[in-house]
Amino acid sequence: MVVLPILLLTVVAGCDDSLGAAIAALQQRNAARALTLLEPLRSRCTRSSAFYEVLGLANELSENNTAAEESLRMAVRLDSASPRLLTELGATLLKNGKPLEASKALDEVLRLDPSN
Repeated sequence: MVVLPILLLTVVAGCDDSLGAAIAALQQRNAARALTLLEPLRSRCTRSSAFYEVLGLANELSENNTAAEESLRMAVRLDSASPRLLTELGATLLKNGKPLEASKALDEVLRLDPSN
């Protein structure tokens, strides 16, 4: 069953390669465009932490804080060793009035990367 992990890796890599236009839209602070570009990728990017990170940031820029939090939680589930994702989740949790949960995420960042 070596084929399945290789296939999944290919799908994730293909997904990450497709995020460029959405990232460019976010850099231009055009969250609506980013969300429009991300929607067709949703079904093929279910295993991509990068997809959920970009989706979370687009939702946050759109002031949809609940959706931003959900997306960033999914990104962290897919890549729980990423200090960047945990920092983004912690900041979003703080913004959403959840300081205890935020402190857990940010404590994990410090554990993973004490220089952060």
